[in-house]
Order: sequence, then structure tokens, then C-alpha cells
Amino acid sequence: MGRPGSAPERTPFQSPPPPLPTGITLGDHERAPAWLPLYSDTNHVIRLRHRKTGALRYAPWVSLRTRDGCVYFANLVTGVTRWLPPKTWMRGWISRLNQEPRNRNLAEIDWQEARLRVDGGAPYIYEPEHGLPQYEANSDDSPYSFPLTIAAVCALRVPPPKGGIVPPKATGG
Repeated sequence: MGRPGSAPERTPFQSPPPPLPTGITLGDHERAPAWLPLYSDTNHVIRLRHRKTGALRYAPWVSLRTRDGCVYFANLVTGVTRWLPPKTWMRGWISRLNQEPRNRNLAEIDWQEARLRVDGGAPYIYEPEHGLPQYEANSDDSPYSFPLTIAAVCALRVPPPKGGIVPPKATGG
């Protein structure tokens, strides 16, 4: 709550998302330092690597943060911004880092922390229409790092989040 007599605080979904910062495009990686474009000119594909997390996704959608740290999504071609991910958000993820030593120089933060961030491939207000990433879940995943179903949580033997849904135990017989 704000001070008495002050304007009420606004949450991200009560106001429109911020506009795409001026000058940030797929061709200007100097002004968009979080996402590094990787061009494949022979087949006209642009992939984007997040500098902090090392995760790789197809352009044009990226996640950005407001000055307060709130996540929002931007299309680098159209300039459209939105609070919620586009329908195919998770399908756009190509790869993310793991504990392999060769990955250490691709990100600024630890791979385990990177997997918990939206810009590292973590699901955000996930809906099935967002699809699944192009990489498989593994034993290092949880519902916070991959859009797992209850069956997948059981198969991976991932501990459930505190206070979350507990998968039923299999009964012997």
C-alpha cells in the first residue's frame, strides 16, 4: 500500500507493458545487450542467446524486465510488447545450459539458477498452448524449470514444490 493520499500502487497487469526500448531491433545487438542475435544467413533464421543464462531461442520474441524487475515479452520485429507470453513461447526455446564444463563460458550465472529464470527457459504463467521447448526434461528439472505434467514429475522423481501438488505414490501389488 502507498502512503495516505498518494496514488495507489499499480501491479504489472493493471497497466500496459512498457514499450520496446527505442532502437532495439534484431539487427542492433549493442543496444539490446541481454540478447545476442545469431544469424544463419543461408536459411534466414535468427536465433537469440541470452547473455546471462546462455539459453538459446528462435527470434523474434524475447523476455525483458521493467526497472522493477517484472517480466514482460517483446517482439523484436513488430515492437509489440505484452505482459503474458505469446502462444508459442515455450516452443521457441532451442536449448539451455547444463552442468557440462563446455557451457561455463556461455553464461554469466550458474546453469541451475539460469533454469529458474524466464530468460533461461523456465515456464512463465504456463498454459498448454505455449507448447513445449525443443529440449527434453531431465532429472535436474522441476515444475519451476520445465513445463512438467504430474506424470513427468513422477517419472523424473522430482520432489514437489513446498505447498504444491504432491504426486500420488504408486501402490505395490
